[in-house]
Amino acid sequence: MAFVVDPKKKFLGTEPWQETFQGLGRIKYNGLVNLGDLFRTVRGWFNAHKYLFVEKTMKHKTGGEGVEKEYEWQAKKKVYDYLEYTVITRFKVKNAVDVEVIKDGQKQKLSQCSVVIEIDGVLKYDPLERFGKSLFGKNLQRIYHRFFARKDIIFSWVNDFENSIRDLQKVITVFLNYESTITA
Repeated sequence: MAFVVDPKKKFLGTEPWQETFQGLGRIKYNGLVNLGDLFRTVRGWFNAHKYLFVEKTMKHKTGGEGVEKEYEWQAKKKVYDYLEYTVITRFKVKNAVDVEVIKDGQKQKLSQCSVVIEIDGVLKYDPLERFGKSLFGKNLQRIYHRFFARKDIIFSWVNDFENSIRDLQKVITVFLNYESTITA
């Protein structure tokens, strides 16, 4: 079992009213895994934490050594009127070959593959654009952000967001570790 968790975080300000956190979570796994159960586990975590879930892209390629699959999921959660969390999860499955394994006396279909899961996050301020697009609205938003909302966002909401992504990463890690001990 090759198992690597890389919690390196890069902070990029892509827009004035959005903060992007790339590389918050990266999990690499080689071995047998039930991909359907993995996807159900991650989706269950999003539902349990009240995120609105959308599957953005799905790619499926058949190659010489196995099947390659790529999925990109986006989940959004409104924290309050001025702040929205977005978690972007990418699954890259390479060299997937279906294998039948006997577990507890029953045949079970698993995939022998290499999986890379990347988790990024975005904090978006004023997702409903209540301040508007006018010059007056943008200046009013700057004042609100700088003097009222900034301390709450920096000291509590950013840490809460990072901790929730770490929790998702831990759920995936525990699932993959459990799968590797069962099928070994």
